[in-house]
Amino acid sequence: MPNLQQVYPYLKEFRGTEYGAPTDGSLNGILYRTDPDWEPSTWMDLLADKKGTDRIGFEGSWYIYPFEVAANSLDQAEGIGELYEQQYHDAIYERMREFAQNVELWTGSFAEIQSSLRQRIIDMTMWYSGMGNAAVSQGDSLGFTTPDETAGYLDHYCPVRGTDKRRMTEDFLDHMLDAEVQTEWAKQGYVYVSNPEATYPERVRDQYPQDNAAWRKISIADFTELSEYSSTFSEEFQAIQNA
Repeated sequence: MPNLQQVYPYLKEFRGTEYGAPTDGSLNGILYRTDPDWEPSTWMDLLADKKGTDRIGFEGSWYIYPFEVAANSLDQAEGIGELYEQQYHDAIYERMREFAQNVELWTGSFAEIQSSLRQRIIDMTMWYSGMGNAAVSQGDSLGFTTPDETAGYLDHYCPVRGTDKRRMTEDFLDHMLDAEVQTEWAKQGYVYVSNPEATYPERVRDQYPQDNAAWRKISIADFTELSEYSSTFSEEFQAIQNA
């Protein structure tokens, strides 16, 4: 896959590249109604004593992204380093409990997020940059911000194990990494893309890193390192939601 050589070096360092192509992803950010007289810009703004922070939404289907937000807001270790060191886990749980006091909606459904924002059930929510910016583009009096300290996810597309069409698959994956294809991908989905030669629509141009050094400031979870804590994290997250 010749185009794989063009991908940001940082995005090629993750384990998935052993099996396929790192193509695109989203960053954790804040989707918010624009009618309050202020705009959130940091994770701690979700705890500020300002209009709308008493009715927020949060990802509720899986612990990893909310815990990334908690880790980024703590700033006790680099990036989301708090997740990998057990000495920080109690601090993550406590920060998550602080956020939970303001949470009106836990959900894994973006349709529910959009509906709740329109109905003013919530005024702002932690969500993902691709879907968040797509909602903003629909003109629903919404805004989206990506805090400077944030994390996100990276999608990999991989050949199926045992396929007898590997050459065809790799040709298609290479096509997915082409700069023009990735430019259109970013334009349609507002996601970040892995080829530095791709260009972004104006709406998200300032939200995504534009060079490898800037990418290294963005955290992407290493699930191999987190596997030993996964069950405990899941139990703690459920307990926080149910409290």
